[in-house]
Amino acid sequence: MNSTFANIPRHQRMEAKTAGVLEMHGTDAAARGLATGDAVEVFNARGTIALRALVGEMVPEGVVAARLDWNKLSGLRGDGGANVNALTSERLTDIGGGPTFYSTLVEVRRAGAKLAPGGVAPI
Repeated sequence: MNSTFANIPRHQRMEAKTAGVLEMHGTDAAARGLATGDAVEVFNARGTIALRALVGEMVPEGVVAARLDWNKLSGLRGDGGANVNALTSERLTDIGGGPTFYSTLVEVRRAGAKLAPGGVAPI
């Protein structure tokens, strides 16, 4: 969805089931002590975003997925308006000069938790 339509109530209702959700494989969630509904931080060297875990088999092991979630740009949830763009690189690909934002390495932890040195590998 384009940001032009992000604040239309009908579109907000349509996106509500995936807004603020991080899809995660059960194996990865178990390694981090996470369950569906847990508040999580998704982070890397570029930034951190706050989401809620949705654990299942909708993504393969070693992969997490989150929607862009245009509504978060307004910061109405008290998160300062951060979305997945806070985690992506601004550099361009070497072939074609396109964006590199479709894949990025991140780590996931329970909100407020510290990651132990030598903890689980990034997803």
